[in-house]
Amino acid sequence: METFLSIVGSIASIFGAIWAIVEARKAARSASAAERIHQELVDRRKLAEVVQIHSEIKRVLSVVARVGPTSTSQLVKGLDCAGIAREVEAFLAMLLEQRGHFSKKYSDHVAELRDDLKLDIEGHAEARVFNDKKRFGKSIYYKIESFTHVVKQLSDAEQVPPLET
Repeated sequence: METFLSIVGSIASIFGAIWAIVEARKAARSASAAERIHQELVDRRKLAEVVQIHSEIKRVLSVVARVGPTSTSQLVKGLDCAGIAREVEAFLAMLLEQRGHFSKKYSDHVAELRDDLKLDIEGHAEARVFNDKKRFGKSIYYKIESFTHVVKQLSDAEQVPPLET
């Protein structure tokens, strides 16, 4: 009887080991699928942030355009230049906040843009005559506009392929 029980126990152990191997493989496949989906979500979040940056650039450019290259003394009269400068400051703060999610190259471009715009923002906020308002406004406009190529490169780098089903 002991021999019979040891044979049955051995067979049960073999089936248990096979079952454990099968379940381990299923778990490994599930874990790799979960990791892949997690990475896709991270990539899509980065892309969404890039889109947000791009739309914010368009918005800020439209605000700054009021005192930008095509502005006239009639159009600028009565504009709140300090308010426009605050909009640009808020835009730069958003860029600085987002830069940690992306490459060092992007971070360097953001820091460079911030440094380039510091004096223009201060000058624009304090400008009282049309020529100063236009000069600082144009400078801000062109510097932000030149930053769009950085965001375009970032967008191209963050493009995510569609989810596999």
